[in-house]
Amino acid sequence: MSESLPDLPDADMQSAVRGLLRAAQRAREVARATRTPLVIVVDGVLTEVPYDQIEDIELPEDEK
Repeated sequence: MSESLPDLPDADMQSAVRGLLRAAQRAREVARATRTPLVIVVDGVLTEVPYDQIEDIELPEDEK
C-alpha cells in the first residue's frame, strides 16, 4: 500500500488516519507472532488471512 495520506483540513483527523495505519500494522505483527489469522474486510466481505500470508502495509515516512 503506497498510497499517500488524504489531505484533511483538520490536524486531529490527519492524526487519526496515521494512528489507524499504525494499529493495522501492529495487528499484522501480532497475528504473525501468535500464528493466528488476521481478519480484514476485502470488498465489503470479512476475510481471514492466514498468518503466513499477511503482508505489511507501508507507513508514511514520518511514521517509520
